[in-house]
Amino acid sequence: MPEEERGLPSNTYAEKICLATCWCSKHKGVTLEIATKLSTDDFVLEANRHLFSAIQDLSRKGVAVDEVTLHDYLLSRGNLERVGGLSYIVSLADGMPDIPNYASYVDILKKLTARRRIIFLANEAMQRSFLGQEEPQKIVGSLTANLRDAVDDTERDGPESVAHYIETYPDGIDHLLNPPLHEPGILTGFKGVDEATDGFHNDEIWVIGGTARAGKTAMALNIARHVAGGGDPVAIFSLEMSKRSLFYRLICTEAGVSFMRFRRGQISELEEKKLAEASSVIYELPIYMDARSGISPSEYHTRIESMIEKFHIKLSILDYIQIMKANNTRLSGDERLSSICLDIQDITKRVHVPIILLSQLSRDAPKTKRKPELSDFRGSGAIEQIADVGGLIFREELYNRDNDALRGKAVFILDKIRNGESAHVPMRYIGWRMQFEDATEEEKS
Repeated sequence: MPEEERGLPSNTYAEKICLATCWCSKHKGVTLEIATKLSTDDFVLEANRHLFSAIQDLSRKGVAVDEVTLHDYLLSRGNLERVGGLSYIVSLADGMPDIPNYASYVDILKKLTARRRIIFLANEAMQRSFLGQEEPQKIVGSLTANLRDAVDDTERDGPESVAHYIETYPDGIDHLLNPPLHEPGILTGFKGVDEATDGFHNDEIWVIGGTARAGKTAMALNIARHVAGGGDPVAIFSLEMSKRSLFYRLICTEAGVSFMRFRRGQISELEEKKLAEASSVIYELPIYMDARSGISPSEYHTRIESMIEKFHIKLSILDYIQIMKANNTRLSGDERLSSICLDIQDITKRVHVPIILLSQLSRDAPKTKRKPELSDFRGSGAIEQIADVGGLIFREELYNRDNDALRGKAVFILDKIRNGESAHVPMRYIGWRMQFEDATEEEKS
C-alpha cells in the first residue's frame, strides 16, 4: 500500500515542485543539486520515485534533463507506463511557481523522510521489546544511533554554491570578511598556545600526546579549569580514571596541595582548609564528568549530544583515544584505531563543539630523548589525519633526572596547526601540583 494512504507524513506537491524544477530550470547546477541532495526514499509516490531515479541517472551521465530525454530514458527501460506516460511528466510542470523556491521544497522532503524513518524505527523498537530477546540497553542503544542517523541525513551537507554559502550568514560577505565579526576561539589559558592557535573553535579536533608521566591529563584538566572558569561548560570523558580521581586532581591543583600527600593523608590543617575552599570553587564550575570505561564512538556521540542539550557544553575532553572500543568490535590494531578516529571526526562535525583527544605515544617514543613528533602518536596515521591541532608534551627532565636545571621545564610542541604554523611553546610544569603554566621570559631563554 502506498505510504501516503497509510497516513505517513508526505507532501506530494513538494515532490512535484522538485521534479519539475529539474527540467524547468535553465541552470544545470540546480538539477544536479536536487539530484544530489535528494534520494528516491524522499518520494512516496511510486511514479515520482521512478522519475527521480531517471533524473539522477541522466544527471550523472551529463545528459540535459527535459520532458523528451525523460520520455526516451523511461521508454527504453520499460518504465514509461509506470509513471503514467508522457502526459504525467508534462502535467508536473502545470501550476509551477514562476520562481520556485526549490531549496525549501528539498528541505521539506528531507524532513518528511526523517519523520517516516522515526516512525519505522519506533515501531521496530516496540516489536523488539515485545519479543523480549534482547537487553533493553541494546535496544535503546541501537534505536538512539538509528534515530540520530535518520535526523543527520536531513542535515548533512551536500553540494553548495559559494553564493548560497555566503547568503547563509546574516550579514553575508561582510560577516565573512570583517575580522571583528568573527567568532573568537575559546582560550586554553596558556598565552603561547592561544597566540599560535587562536584557541578552540567549533568542529576542531585537538590531539594532545605525551609519554607516560608527561602530564597529558594534567594539561587537559588545567584547560578544563580555565575554560569552565570563564563560564563555558566542559565535558570530561575519562575512560581510565574514576570521577573521584578527577575531582581530587582538580581540587589539589586548585588548592596548591600535593596530590600524592593528599592521597597518603599527609596534609596539614592549613592544607585541609585550602582543599575545602578549593572544593567550593570547583563545585561552582560547569564541569561535567563521565567516567564509564570502554565506550565506543557511537556511545560517546549519544552522551555528548545529551550533555550539549542539557548543559550547553562548549568543549569536550576525551581521555584517552587508544582505549576506546570501536563501533565494529571485529576490528583490531591500527584498523580499529583508524575506525575510531574517523568516527570521532564525523562526530565533531555533527555536534559542533571542539574535542580534545588525549593520546598515547608509540612504545618506541619513550626510549629516545629527542623531542616527539606527530609520527610518534600510537596509530599516528589515523590521528594525524583527523587532528586540526596536534600537540605533544616534552619534558626533558624525565630523561635526565640528575640535571636540576631541567626541573620543571616543559615544551608544548604544536607540530600541526591546520590553520596556522607549527610552534614550540615553552612552559613550566609543577609536578606535585599537576599544573602547567606559561614559562617566564627568563625560563624561555
